[in-house]
Amino acid sequence: QQEEGAKTSALGNEDDILSGENPLQAARPDPWKLVEQAAGQPAEVADSLLLEAAELFLDQQLYSTAYSMLEEIDKQRLTEEQQFTHSLLQARYAMLSGDTARATQMTTQLSSRRTMSPENYIRLLELNATIAAQQLDFRRAVLMRLKLDALLSDGPRINNQRRILSTLERETRLFEADQADSLDSSLPGWLALADLSRTQGLNESTLFGWQQQFPAHPAQVFALSARAGNNVISSRQIALLLPFTSRLGQAAQAFKA
Repeated sequence: QQEEGAKTSALGNEDDILSGENPLQAARPDPWKLVEQAAGQPAEVADSLLLEAAELFLDQQLYSTAYSMLEEIDKQRLTEEQQFTHSLLQARYAMLSGDTARATQMTTQLSSRRTMSPENYIRLLELNATIAAQQLDFRRAVLMRLKLDALLSDGPRINNQRRILSTLERETRLFEADQADSLDSSLPGWLALADLSRTQGLNESTLFGWQQQFPAHPAQVFALSARAGNNVISSRQIALLLPFTSRLGQAAQAFKA
């Protein structure tokens, strides 16, 4: 656990880099149960379960376990789409374990494929966005996440939009306003929203004018404004829980004093 934690911390503290989060996973089944279910199943079904388990191990930052799982899968018997999934997971493992060069080389090769399942396209976009952020190419990371946004829904989409907004709030010179629309139709609205958040904050009154200007924009502004509001408060107020009624009660009391 210490080794795998060290690998994660070595990647930096940028939002995209920190998360091993997988946008495809809304509910998170136990990967070991998937491994158990794979036993005795037909090859194609078993391989799908093992690939899903390996992906969940990556989500849980159990990188060595995920790597072993990927190595044990007989790639020769996988379907073409399963082979593509396997390669994407290997590239993600390389990125999460700090081998950005190998991850970049693999994703470049994988991106040349003309057809793939929607799930694998999401995996590829997420991986490209994360690698770009790790390389401090935040412009490319944002463009990847804008493509990704239309393919997601619910919680994963809100998380993706938070990444877009936080990057644009922080990196103010990624895009020229007069060129933004040619890159992505939603980008002018994102730039205006980031500027609004940075200068005035996001609340009901400030968002009214923005919504009038960008009525069909895909940003889920109320979820994003809740996040922005919490960030403002957390920079000024800290709540500290102390274990007064536990065996550490005396230490807690001393800390409070």
